[in-house]
Amino acid sequence: MLEYLPRNGLFFAGSVARGLFEAGLSAEFLAELGQHRQFTRILNENAVSMIKDDSAALVGCAVASQMLTG
Repeated sequence: MLEYLPRNGLFFAGSVARGLFEAGLSAEFLAELGQHRQFTRILNENAVSMIKDDSAALVGCAVASQMLTG
């Protein structure tokens, strides 16, 4: 997060990330990040989200392809 400085939030995707968050580890993840002062401002200013749709990347590619080809 500090390296890329996301401005629209941090998005997790994929089956491993989904498994971790659905197992109830999201609170532990945020608590761990919150212990580092350099993350506090970023966490307060940006949402942390989970993309649950496994086909999200394909849908995005299809939309981008349609936009490029008219």
